[in-house]
Amino acid sequence: MSYINDLCFRRLLFYNSLKGADVVIPITEIREKCYQLSHEVNLSSQYLALPSRQTTQLIKKSYNSLLPEGVSPLNKAYYFIDEAGNAKAFGLEDTDVIEGFKDRPDYYKYFVSEEMKNAAHQTPPHISALTKLQLASLEPASDVGNYRYYPFGAMIKGLLEDYIRDVVLREFGAYEIVTPILYDYSLPDIHEQAKEFRQKDYHLRVGNRTFLLRFASDFGLFRMMKDASIREDALPVRMYEISNSFRLERRSECVGMRRLRSFTMPDVHSFCKDHEQGKEEFRYLTKKYHELLSNLGLPYALVARVTKPFEKEGIEFMSSIASELKRPVIAEVIPAMKYYWEIKDEFQFIDSTGNNLQLSTVQLDVKNSERYGLTYAKRDGTRGNYVIVHSSLGAIERLFSSMIEQAFKSNKLPMLPLWLSPIQVRVIPVSQENYDRATEVAVKLREKGFRAYVDDSESSFNKKIREAATHWTPYTIVIGKKEQEQNVLSVTIRSLSSLERAFVKTMKLEDLISALEEESRGFPKRQAEGPVRLSLVPKF
Repeated sequence: MSYINDLCFRRLLFYNSLKGADVVIPITEIREKCYQLSHEVNLSSQYLALPSRQTTQLIKKSYNSLLPEGVSPLNKAYYFIDEAGNAKAFGLEDTDVIEGFKDRPDYYKYFVSEEMKNAAHQTPPHISALTKLQLASLEPASDVGNYRYYPFGAMIKGLLEDYIRDVVLREFGAYEIVTPILYDYSLPDIHEQAKEFRQKDYHLRVGNRTFLLRFASDFGLFRMMKDASIREDALPVRMYEISNSFRLERRSECVGMRRLRSFTMPDVHSFCKDHEQGKEEFRYLTKKYHELLSNLGLPYALVARVTKPFEKEGIEFMSSIASELKRPVIAEVIPAMKYYWEIKDEFQFIDSTGNNLQLSTVQLDVKNSERYGLTYAKRDGTRGNYVIVHSSLGAIERLFSSMIEQAFKSNKLPMLPLWLSPIQVRVIPVSQENYDRATEVAVKLREKGFRAYVDDSESSFNKKIREAATHWTPYTIVIGKKEQEQNVLSVTIRSLSSLERAFVKTMKLEDLISALEEESRGFPKRQAEGPVRLSLVPKF
């Protein structure tokens, strides 16, 4: 009975959150209703997390009975769009449709976790991995949800930023900008946009003025664009900023890198001449983020939110995108336009615990150009407002944690891609007689741009091998008497190894360099930091 009561309580709270701050139902009334419901509902015998159609209808009916007079009843609506672009409407009570998502596991897990509000209560393994791999940890002297990055963690974070920046500037043709993190809360445009953010902003009092720490790059960018002189022929114009942002998330929601109060957001804003160009920009960016996440090896469920006034056009639009990408879409219909966008999509990653985590998003903004007074010069000499497309590949911290979570999801030994691994090659001499040759190999690899280190510690040979595996080293080279005499390398390749057996290959140094170059092609490079001797590298 306690499980049923808990299910009803969470579902009623979920329904209440959909109504927003304008509808306040006392928690005591919700608890009382839960007690009544727990004697009436039946759970599906197939999957306890998914109530039967009758149960969902009963809980929804009970919630509607709690609503004040004059408030419209709850009616949450969705569409499922298949890979061919065929759309079918459904609701939370249509369990046959939801059960059908099981053929697409990421979509099913997303819907149960996010839309049914039945997330798994497990600690994501990336949290312990961050410490074990000496990458990052929470800073106890700071606020909740603030990470500090050790050298190897800072390397990974920097490489992800390099990757996104390179693609956005080179392929998107964006301009990079830098704007402040503090804004005057009394300014009408700043205040109005901040109000839409559900009071998750940090405020700072300085003298008689109140400032807010930005929760996105919009404030500075839009004020900068107000001073810009742009002709219609130049549109769309894309602006990029790697934005250090702050959101006062609830303490209970700050779990690992899933949700933070301080994070790094690579924001792209596209300024378009009209609605049609805005839609095409939305399509273009959705396709690009699909490519980028695929290149990172991160699978996702594609989700859309469409406002009711834009429902028909929006569903047709997302259907065309689904057929182009050959990917299904779950689209939610939002009853009213609460925010600046009329349609947005979300790339939802499923972590190793089965919970969803939003990475990329693209949003069609039809409000902020007028709010901030942003205009461009039209061909006929008049001024026009932009349609703005907001987008991001995802917060760097979420991408960071998702790469680790994906490593745990694979059926192989967990590891990061070669280009993202802080130590790409670890060279282990069997004895002191092989140390000079091991150092020579590591130095030559460094000269070619690879992060190589020599394990010169006093640990036993077997412990050095275990250390290399524990730290997810992609390539481990062993140099003993035979390897030195024959001028070859004994290379353990982690991506081809298993728990039962290491994959070891004898290679020439030049062949290894060719293999490393091929595997890391198309991704950014950063030089190894610190000395080549691993014993001199700080440990945390």
